[in-house]
Amino acid sequence: MSLIVTQQDLFDHGAHWRTISAMTACCLKRLMPGVYLLHRRCTEPLHRPGTRMIEPIDDDRLASLGSNTAHIRYAAGRALLIEAFTATRHGGRLVSSGAAVFSHGSAAHLHALPFAIDERPLVEVQRPGKSRQKGYTWLRPMQVGADQIVEVSGLRTTSPARTVLDIARTRGLDQGLPMAEAALRSGALTAEDLIVSRDSHPGRRLHVDDALLRLLSGRSESAGEALLKIRLDRAGLLGDLVEQYSVYDEHGFVARVDFAHSGTKLAIEFDGYGKYFLDDADGRAALKQERRREADLRAAGWEVIRVEWRDLFDPAAMRRLCARIARHLATRSAA
Repeated sequence: MSLIVTQQDLFDHGAHWRTISAMTACCLKRLMPGVYLLHRRCTEPLHRPGTRMIEPIDDDRLASLGSNTAHIRYAAGRALLIEAFTATRHGGRLVSSGAAVFSHGSAAHLHALPFAIDERPLVEVQRPGKSRQKGYTWLRPMQVGADQIVEVSGLRTTSPARTVLDIARTRGLDQGLPMAEAALRSGALTAEDLIVSRDSHPGRRLHVDDALLRLLSGRSESAGEALLKIRLDRAGLLGDLVEQYSVYDEHGFVARVDFAHSGTKLAIEFDGYGKYFLDDADGRAALKQERRREADLRAAGWEVIRVEWRDLFDPAAMRRLCARIARHLATRSAA
């Protein structure tokens, strides 16, 4: 069984209309017509039909749905919504007939492309017809050619390149560029794939496509670095900087920094605190190593400017940081 169940599934396991109604206020969530989500194990005796349908194999997904980490919770939601759509009568007919193509956020999930910014999970599908958005479903007109459709886990979906372009065009560069960088680094697509996809099916937001391709390098190692690149570009500072620059002194390698201006010895680092906990429960060892690394950079005569995640979404903070960078470049260049 699955956490996604139909009304008929509930009837077959002994539930009645009133039982289902009571369960929706407790352990059952209606997602789409005739399709529900069992979102927790329930101890209420009358709700046993639902509890009996949850198997041990579902425990991991239940834990993901209840996670305190938003991106884990939302990823689980996207997967379940795709499953729920195929379980509806209308969705099932579209999928079985080959008329449905999963796109945008659903396609990104199927291709395992990461979302830099958390957003409410939806199931997004292109099919013949007008645009229609209701509840957790967004049905879009068919706007993708056969050359940009692939199959993932038995489902027709837009190609990685078309998916990235769709995300950038509808969500903006903040969502599109980090996803494109991750896809390029993983080998899911190439820059040429994006160019071919753009040229064969140009959208109306050509400036977004152009900016995406101009900024895409495959060198951003995190979503934060990709977002910082966007902010530096908008401030007119990116052209002076080199991504993933290796710093050396007379003794050899010192460090590799996210962005650098070697002429003025300026290093700009995105400070993603999550990296301190990857292999270290409390992050102390990694934090100590990071401080030693920064000390080595400063000893080599480098200025280090750190940018945190919250700074990326604080216009005033970014203005101050960009002004500090510009002052450093101007002062050191003049000297």
